[in-house]
Amino acid sequence: MSIALHSYVSLSNRYFTPPLHKQRHKMASPIFILETTSLNAIRSLPSDIYLVHATNCIAEWGAGIAAELATVFPAACKEYKKFCNATIPGASRWPSQSLAGKCYIISPQASDTARGAPRIHIVCLFTSYGYGRANPRTGKPGKDGAGKILAQTRAALKEMRAQLEAGREQESDVTPVIYSPMFNSGAFKVPWESTSRLIEEEFKGFESRWLIMAPP
Repeated sequence: MSIALHSYVSLSNRYFTPPLHKQRHKMASPIFILETTSLNAIRSLPSDIYLVHATNCIAEWGAGIAAELATVFPAACKEYKKFCNATIPGASRWPSQSLAGKCYIISPQASDTARGAPRIHIVCLFTSYGYGRANPRTGKPGKDGAGKILAQTRAALKEMRAQLEAGREQESDVTPVIYSPMFNSGAFKVPWESTSRLIEEEFKGFESRWLIMAPP
C-alpha cells in the first residue's frame, strides 16, 4: 500500500461515524402528533384541559364555536372582550390591529363553573383581525385573506407554546392536554390541512396531547 493511500485510510478511520445502532443511546425528543376524538360537545369536555379556538380581534364571539363559548362561558367571554377593548387606540371604535397573531389564555372563571360549565382554560388565537365582510359604513373590518390568517396563526401558536411552557415550569412540569375544533376552517374559510400543518410544525417536540374534536 502506498504511503498516500495509507494516510487516506487512516484519516477515514479516524473520522468514521459508527452506525446508529452502535452509537450511545440518546434521549429522543417526544413525538408530537395531532389525535382525533369523537367528543364534539363543549359541555362534555374534561376538567383542566386547554380548549383552543381561532377568534377575531374586535371583541365579538358571534359565530360558530365562538358563539357557543359566549353562551357556556359568559365570564370568560367578558375577559376576552376586556382584553380586546383595552387596545382601542384613542377615539377609534375598534381594537388595535396589533392583536392579530397574539394568543390569550383565559383561566377557568369561577362564575362559569358555578353555572355548570366545565372547568377549562380557553385559548384564544387571534388569527384574523375582523370577520365576515367589511362594513364601510361602520368601519367594521372583514376577515383577513387566507395567507395572512395562516401567518397570524403561526405567530399565535408560537406565543401559545411559549405561554404553556412557562406555565409548566411554574406548575412542576404538569403536562397540558389540549383540545380544539378544526379552527380557521369555518367562518375564516382556511383549509384545515393548512392549519394542522402549522400546529405540527410549531409544536414539534412538545410533550402534550392535542385532540381534534369531531364536527358538531
